[in-house]
Amino acid sequence: MLASVCWFLFPILIAQSAGSTSPSTGVQPPVTLTISGPSSMKEGETITIHESLTNVSRNPVVIALWRGYTAVVHDNRGIELQRKPGDWRIAGSVPLHRLMPGETVQDSNTVFGNQYELKPGRYTVEYTRPLDANDPSSQLLESNKITINVIASGSDRHQ
Repeated sequence: MLASVCWFLFPILIAQSAGSTSPSTGVQPPVTLTISGPSSMKEGETITIHESLTNVSRNPVVIALWRGYTAVVHDNRGIELQRKPGDWRIAGSVPLHRLMPGETVQDSNTVFGNQYELKPGRYTVEYTRPLDANDPSSQLLESNKITINVIASGSDRHQ
């Protein structure tokens, strides 16, 4: 019983020891979040965005997988798009993974496109998630930004 309680509390302890501010304040989180996906999509279609987590600290980090991601999408004018109404959370169990120093784990692959009103144009996409998925106020992980070109549905210029 005590071992399971310690296992549950470990992500919270790691998050607190790493600092509770976002990377934009200059505090390096123990885990980096990287996303990748196609550079283009047709209007109305969905694509898969791949998320990976890398432990950049010197200590093991226990992190919940498949949970807590939020997409931040900006159009070519820099205006943030609002998500369509609805419940876009991923349901199901949340496995914990112990990331060793330097280890990278491929996390979930999320379907992207149906949550936003994407018209033809260029968009930047960044994902965020709390380090501790059970505590939304924990240190925020911010991914790299990727660019996605949305092409009119009748066009053949899909790359």
